[in-house]
Amino acid sequence: MLKKNIVLGVGITNDTDENILEYIFKRLKNSREKHQKFFIVTPNPEILVYASKHPDYKMKLNHAEIALPDGVGLFLASLFMGKSFKQRIPGIDFMEKLCGKSAENN
Repeated sequence: MLKKNIVLGVGITNDTDENILEYIFKRLKNSREKHQKFFIVTPNPEILVYASKHPDYKMKLNHAEIALPDGVGLFLASLFMGKSFKQRIPGIDFMEKLCGKSAENN
């Protein structure tokens, strides 16, 4: 299980993109289910502020297996809060790496 930092009541995955990719592929490889699904979100400050006022939305974010620390503002705020992330992971960059690694690993 990947560790998460809580920011404004939302769990944000605290690991490197490489470790998260390894986690995903390991889970898929070891899955008995052929088409295992992952719910991945990419919270940024605006999403967290919205979630703080909308409990149902916050609940959906917290059900995500992986929540990438996407925004620069989120990354900087975590430093000030003493809950720094190992890496800022923009969702678009992560998806490109995920697609590339998928092509290599079928």
